[in-house]
Amino acid sequence: MTPAKYSVREQLRDGRPVEIRALRPNDEADMLAAIDRTGAESLQRRFFVTKRGFSEKEKAFFMNTDFVNHVALVAIIDEDGRPTIVGGGRYVVTRPGEAEVAFVVVDAFQGQGIGALLTQHLTGLARAAGLKELVADVSLPWGLGTEAAVPAQEALEPGDGVLFFTDCVTEARTPSGEEFGLGRLADLAGQSASNQLAPEEIVRQLVHSVLEHRHADLRDDATVVLVQWAGPPA
Repeated sequence: MTPAKYSVREQLRDGRPVEIRALRPNDEADMLAAIDRTGAESLQRRFFVTKRGFSEKEKAFFMNTDFVNHVALVAIIDEDGRPTIVGGGRYVVTRPGEAEVAFVVVDAFQGQGIGALLTQHLTGLARAAGLKELVADVSLPWGLGTEAAVPAQEALEPGDGVLFFTDCVTEARTPSGEEFGLGRLADLAGQSASNQLAPEEIVRQLVHSVLEHRHADLRDDATVVLVQWAGPPA
């Protein structure tokens, strides 16, 4: 299946079916409608802007994907008998082997695993295309920083892992308002790793701890991904 024809059926956490497919030229109206349904806080967290109106040039950039250097997927569910876009993710190649990624999920559908599904399928397409690195723009909004963002680099040894997570994980709160917190997440991840647990077991324990902290009631798109480096090819 070519990226431009990509289409996979998946299931949300509540059991509803969802289609993850390639963005199409005739999706423009539905994409703009999805952005209109996305809250300012979600846009700020994911894109560092609250902009909703786009110029014709910007629309052309978002919609005219070549599925080589610019790949975009959307999440479609049946809403009142009509297929509706409720999330999207894309990557844009910035240099050989590297691309920038961005995701957004409509507020009403956060917490159903849509972000994780988009990440999974977009990463698979990037890997098949020979990309080695996906980078998310984490620069601060205008006015909230005086220095340019500096990319962090860390040399990994075989067996080292990198943990990715959304802010819903660290910001999960008990009914009394106690936050799960970055420190707790780091301690749990470090303890699990020191016990030489398999990556999938580490993620399972982390997710269980967050759900237990929040009494199994998450209100946002909580995602945890652990990537372990096995070392260079033999």
